[in-house]
Amino acid sequence: MALLASGLALSGCVSAPFVSSLESGKLGALRFQSLTVDEEDFLRGRKSGTPVTITGELRLPTTGAERVPAVVLVHGCSGLTSATDGWARELPRFGIATFLVDSFTGRNIREVCTGRDRIATGSRVIDAYRALELLATHPRIDAARIAMMGFSQGGRVALWTAFTRFQDAWGPPTVRFITHLSVYPAACFVTLQGDDRLASVPVRIMHGQADDWTTIGPCRTYVERVRRAGADIAMIEYPGARHGFDSPSLPSYVRRPDVLNPSACGFVEQELGRIIDPATGRLAGPDAPCFTRGGGVGYHPDAHRKLVRDVVEILTVAPK
Repeated sequence: MALLASGLALSGCVSAPFVSSLESGKLGALRFQSLTVDEEDFLRGRKSGTPVTITGELRLPTTGAERVPAVVLVHGCSGLTSATDGWARELPRFGIATFLVDSFTGRNIREVCTGRDRIATGSRVIDAYRALELLATHPRIDAARIAMMGFSQGGRVALWTAFTRFQDAWGPPTVRFITHLSVYPAACFVTLQGDDRLASVPVRIMHGQADDWTTIGPCRTYVERVRRAGADIAMIEYPGARHGFDSPSLPSYVRRPDVLNPSACGFVEQELGRIIDPATGRLAGPDAPCFTRGGGVGYHPDAHRKLVRDVVEILTVAPK
């Protein structure tokens, strides 16, 4: 799920240099290698997949400490939008480097909100881990202070990258995200095996109470369950805020009639590698009958300002 699509693409992505390390201090649009994987193979930890080159855009604060904290930003189902680009430009003003990852263009995907195009969440999780590993080599980046932040479907990525199950199977061996920020995630209607075993770092779900596209209730239930299991997880709720409430280009409310809405779904990984729709017993997917069509998005300036304050406060706290 995501905001109103804007069709943005990273500037200069076609001619951007391909990098496997940032030791030289490169900035701007950069191409790097990731994998496109089958969801079942990803869930089972099978080291398979097709290599793919994707693009990210790295921005650094113009002033500040010699080594700065950073955040990997991952977009929603519409791909890059003015909202995600806004975060990539705004956070450096607070001394935080940003690496905005484009998971779609290199895979020739336009959008996945409507279900016409598809991408396994696992592919996007691997994208985020590869971005983390790459960022950690930059001389201006504090490798111990790289965070993960995602929006809508990217919020699912931000959450799944915190699962120790996926960190152990797919994450880089020498570096971990310092925190995971999952913003109005399209995630909590999916229950995975081991989803209560999270990395020993803060995980925050940041959700609008008026969201009718990815409703807040399942995330409240998930957070309480995982918190009882001992994880450092919490909800930050924004009264009156809808899906995409951080997008100034949106009106206060507009309904997208064509998008898939998972509010009535409750998918479960009943056996390893197979996520099932319990209502039908079939593999979960966008053709599941629990999906309806249509979801609202809308800008909420007060909630947006508070979200910025919350994010900056979390990302600028030095690790203990």
